[in-house]
Amino acid sequence: MSTEVKNIVVALKARIGNFKKKMTGAGKSFGGFMKRVGGGMAKFAKVGGIVGGVAIGAAVGIGVLVSKLTSGMDATGKLADRLGMTTESLTAMHHAAGLAGTSREALNKSLEGYTRRLGDALAGTGTAKTMLDQLGLSADKLARIPLDQQMGKIADSIAKLPTQAERASAANALFGKSGVQMVTMLQQGGAAMRDSMAEAERLGLTYNRSSAAMAENVQDSLTRIKAVFVGAGRSILVSALPVIEKVSAGFSTFSASVFPKIKAGFSAVVRGLVIGFMFAEVVIRNWKSALVIYYGTVTLAGVRFFLGLKHWFTVALPAYLSWFGRNWGNLWTDMWNFIKIVIPNMWNNISGFFKGVWSWLKGDGFDFKWTGLLDGFEATVAELPKIAKRAKTAIEINLETDIAKAKGNIADSFKKKLAERMAKLEKSSKEAVKKTEQAAKVTVATVLKKKEKPKKSPKPKKAKSERGSSFAILGRAMSLSALAVGQDKKAEEKVIAANTAKSADSLSRIEKKMSSSNDSVTWSWAT
Repeated sequence: MSTEVKNIVVALKARIGNFKKKMTGAGKSFGGFMKRVGGGMAKFAKVGGIVGGVAIGAAVGIGVLVSKLTSGMDATGKLADRLGMTTESLTAMHHAAGLAGTSREALNKSLEGYTRRLGDALAGTGTAKTMLDQLGLSADKLARIPLDQQMGKIADSIAKLPTQAERASAANALFGKSGVQMVTMLQQGGAAMRDSMAEAERLGLTYNRSSAAMAENVQDSLTRIKAVFVGAGRSILVSALPVIEKVSAGFSTFSASVFPKIKAGFSAVVRGLVIGFMFAEVVIRNWKSALVIYYGTVTLAGVRFFLGLKHWFTVALPAYLSWFGRNWGNLWTDMWNFIKIVIPNMWNNISGFFKGVWSWLKGDGFDFKWTGLLDGFEATVAELPKIAKRAKTAIEINLETDIAKAKGNIADSFKKKLAERMAKLEKSSKEAVKKTEQAAKVTVATVLKKKEKPKKSPKPKKAKSERGSSFAILGRAMSLSALAVGQDKKAEEKVIAANTAKSADSLSRIEKKMSSSNDSVTWSWAT
């Protein structure tokens, strides 16, 4: 029975080994296939991106070209309708004007001006009638023929004028200021103009009114498409307004919480700059101490470097060489023991791991225990010697003392300067408070002065009523005193004392008058 089990185990091991080899080969083949597929997809995506970009660019360019051409055709057709001529004649005339160096805009403007002036000439008014008479042309006869033929006759007449100035004057009278640009085309005569227009027809530059109408329809469609996008954009914006409002409110809240911190940070930076400039001023004024600090620090660093080198070569290095002389044999022993311990421990861990995996595959569980790489290793080398720190020399102590003294001088000067600035600030603040208090007193006095304007003298009353008036005077004085409540305390006390004195003075004068006469008296009281 045990022999059969062994045979089964051997057969399983062989099959598992073959299965592992085949799976490994299949994995490599599948990995290579996926790499080739991924590379092909990347190339396809790259080519597709380029083709897509070119297609989108071409579509946009064609759309812009179509919009521009149809817009021009639409405008030309509508202008031909306003001028009362065919689109073929107008486009041919555009070509003739371009050959003569006249822009299309100047020609269109000149033709519109000529049409208006011809109407004035038919009514017997305007400069165009006078110029047509001088050229031997009749406005009535011109109005009966097409506009392109009118331009030919006018060109023949202008070409016969002897001077360039007369030709420019005639063009200005018939076509306006823009007509001066047409002199070059007109002075060539009607035959040259007709030849240029015929050339435009041969080149296919002209088109009829139906083509212009189609261009107008295309332009209207493009306008509607734009309107659709604008409307969609507005709808999206309207639906997004609540979100935008919330975002704006959140940003406002965030700004309200952050800006004070930014302001505080900026104030701290400014304060730091002010203190820095103040410290620089102190250092400049105490330049001798600053030089002591600079040269003392450099000298101290050099002394420490050289003394450190001396300490290393005279104290540390001999101690380390002595230690090496005592322990060089143990170093080789420890190196051999390290190799002898670490490598077997590493091999035991690797082999034990794979044994545990195989045990797990058989169903017996994963049994593995890690062994420390340094388990069983004991060093025989003694510890490195402890090198005592180098003691400071008198030169170092003197330099450190001079540097500390110079730093103390600068620090004391800086504290004194800072105290002076703080005293100035405190004095300035006290003066500002004092000015504010004085301004408040002046304001209170002005208000009370306005409230205490003297009244007209009352009508004579009997002594009995005068006694009642004395109480009224006291009440008024008290009310005037109450006006000063809430103002500056010193100003309030002065106002109350002044009103009380005035009231007492009024009462004394009333009593004197009452004792001198029982009849009614005339008296006045002041506020």
